[in-house]
Amino acid sequence: MLAFLSNPPGLAAFDALKIVIPIGIGLASAAYLTMKVVTGDGFGSDKSIPIASLRAGDSTHDKEFDEDQDAFVERCQAENGDVFGVYLMNLNQIVVSGDLVQEIFMNEDFNAGDSADQLTNMRSFLRPMTKAQVEFDSGTIHGLVRDNITPHLPQYTARIVLQLERNLDIEMAKYRTTNKREDGTFLVEKPATVLHQMVATATDFGKVLGSGEAQSYSVWKSFVHRAEYSVSSPVQKHIRILAEAATLVILERRRLEKETEAKGEVYERPDDIMQKMLDSFDKHHFVDLEDVCGYLMILILASVHTTTDTSTNLMFYLAAYPQYIETLYEEQKEVLDQIQKEREAHRQELLAKGQPIGDDLDPSEDRFLSAAAIKRMVHMDSFVREVFRYRTECLALGHRARKDIILSNGMAISKGVTAIINMKSAHQSPN
Repeated sequence: MLAFLSNPPGLAAFDALKIVIPIGIGLASAAYLTMKVVTGDGFGSDKSIPIASLRAGDSTHDKEFDEDQDAFVERCQAENGDVFGVYLMNLNQIVVSGDLVQEIFMNEDFNAGDSADQLTNMRSFLRPMTKAQVEFDSGTIHGLVRDNITPHLPQYTARIVLQLERNLDIEMAKYRTTNKREDGTFLVEKPATVLHQMVATATDFGKVLGSGEAQSYSVWKSFVHRAEYSVSSPVQKHIRILAEAATLVILERRRLEKETEAKGEVYERPDDIMQKMLDSFDKHHFVDLEDVCGYLMILILASVHTTTDTSTNLMFYLAAYPQYIETLYEEQKEVLDQIQKEREAHRQELLAKGQPIGDDLDPSEDRFLSAAAIKRMVHMDSFVREVFRYRTECLALGHRARKDIILSNGMAISKGVTAIINMKSAHQSPN
């Protein structure tokens, strides 16, 4: 590079700069990455936490973990106790098991967002989606879910089920023709892909954050993604489309509200998440409609992956235990039959009294899989809870320490180190 600077043969000064600048950037990047690797987070200064031994020939624990997660964690726990260090996904991580798991969840100095961001560059991706630019640990997302989604899930359940049924018919139609077998059945090679498509159509989220596959921390990938997302977010176009569509809906709602109030009547506000977010505009410090839509897209991002992940596990467990399918199906029929009878009896009672039958007793909704109906399905509830308990990940839900932390057993987890949860010890312990 010095030769180019001193006497670039046959090149004008500007041409020389065109060569020098990329080389300089490349060297600077290499120096930065080297520094990050050399000074990267280790297991911390405290030596009280044992490090799991490596198999002969292995330089990390990844291969042994991938071959048999349960066997790997059981071996490490038997040799080292409830807390031990592992080298997985290009990261030094502290596995926490048993009663100590609660300490990770309850201590605010352990942060799950920091851990997820380290692997996925999540915050760099999400931050350009909102205009308020609040920190994602400020509680805005948590507040939106707590105030606008969780309390109203019973109202949304039937709508979600109907939409999923429609989408399932669309997706299955593709396989009935292309993957049909001689016995009349048809093959779906990747159910997670089908479920993902059902839950959310045409988003860039899967490409950015992965489709449920394990990811590894990479200094270079993190550096590139953060630089890329600071310039442009791949979901900006979706936010603009959503805002344009929402504008028309909001204008129509305002028109109806004025029209209703002009008649001296009370306007019945629409029962959906967007309306609830608009009604709490000032509370959550939204800037404008695009900001609201940005947060809506973040909520969609979270729901797409959690719903797809859970649904895929349920499908595989149904396939693994087909003897339960008939029981679950018959229970649904019995519950819906009973609800249909109760609703019909209520309608007849109102008719006998000469009272009007409201929309809430529409006969076409008698067999909806509502939240109230699902609550009566004891077998279904048990099956779903068991799938949650026996989900496939043995180590998950990493939390990164924001300062040096001493656990109740006296072991220290240093600032910057990730504590990852031994899910089996939490969900399948006989205690």
